[in-house]
Amino acid sequence: MSSTNKNIDQLSNEVKSSTENQLMPKWQDIAKAIKEIVIVADYCGKPRDGKFMQGYKKQYRNLFNTEKPDEYIVEYAKNRFPNKEKYMEMKEQYKQWYRFEPRLLKAIEDLNLLYYKLAKPNFKDLTKIRSEISNFLDNNEIDNIDKFLSEN
Repeated sequence: MSSTNKNIDQLSNEVKSSTENQLMPKWQDIAKAIKEIVIVADYCGKPRDGKFMQGYKKQYRNLFNTEKPDEYIVEYAKNRFPNKEKYMEMKEQYKQWYRFEPRLLKAIEDLNLLYYKLAKPNFKDLTKIRSEISNFLDNNEIDNIDKFLSEN
């Protein structure tokens, strides 16, 4: 590949990365989506002291009580959706659970889509994981840990 093509590819990747960063949800977007779920849930008659409302209230409060909310939402999203399969599985479950409450389902799907966008750049494919685990199991890192533990 010529130098010019490499530069064009690099520029293309930089522009793509810049565009993706602009589209990434911020903590304020997450807070707004959670608030919308609570509003719609109240409208649908969910009890405020019930598990559903209290769960989203806890998410909302945690978001405002953390020192670095933008980092917090990325970690939360990665834990919630470690891969695309988990996201799709949860999406189907929510469709079943809230099939008779379309407004609530829409609000939940909107929030989950924000979390998905945050988690997606961290997804690993199974082939990459297999390779990483093979390397992990084949290296002698554990010997160093044993040595460290025996010295202390």
